[in-house]
Amino acid sequence: MAKNIYGKLADIQSELFVPKGKKNEFGGFVYRSCEDILKQVKPLVAKNGCALFINNRTVAIGDRTYVEAEVTLYDTEANGHITVTAQAREPLSKKGMDEMQVTGATSSYARKYALAGMFCIDNEKDADDMDNSGEGQRPSKPAAKPVAAKPTAKLTTAQQAWYSFKEKTANMSDEARVEAWGILIRETLAIPAEQKLSTKTLTEDQWKKIIAAIAA
Repeated sequence: MAKNIYGKLADIQSELFVPKGKKNEFGGFVYRSCEDILKQVKPLVAKNGCALFINNRTVAIGDRTYVEAEVTLYDTEANGHITVTAQAREPLSKKGMDEMQVTGATSSYARKYALAGMFCIDNEKDADDMDNSGEGQRPSKPAAKPVAAKPTAKLTTAQQAWYSFKEKTANMSDEARVEAWGILIRETLAIPAEQKLSTKTLTEDQWKKIIAAIAA
């Protein structure tokens, strides 16, 4: 008996594994991106006779703007489908990023959580993923997130760029900030999306350009 869309989704969910394969070099935590999920799920979607569609739209609620991502899994053999949506709020402060950069980072974040909802991917931070500085530790009770102080030692140009960006995006979550950070670097240095990005290879002059972009 042929499986319906729900049976196919169950098979994809049971086989899918997306490890947190990226590490933030400055924040000291590991994470997975939207691209990581898509890379692992696309072969399973095709294997099970399905197709995946992702759409975005912006939603205004009061004085805030949200990006809503809609992920739909279509059964190409029986025409059934399942849709999951997720929203991410654009920050009020856009200092250090233009509107396209802010929306791009927010869109990627919303898409990742819509995909996580569809395929039951756990996005909670594990204990081993926490930043030992105290900022990433999970409190036993809800509490305001403390502002991390800059190290007293002299900062490298790369560290100056990171801490400046972190201050400008204080109301972003860690993972949303990483998405925005990558977009800022790529657009400032005109690095194509298909080219691998590693902050370890950036030169002093490139970091200075990034600092100038953040301050603009």
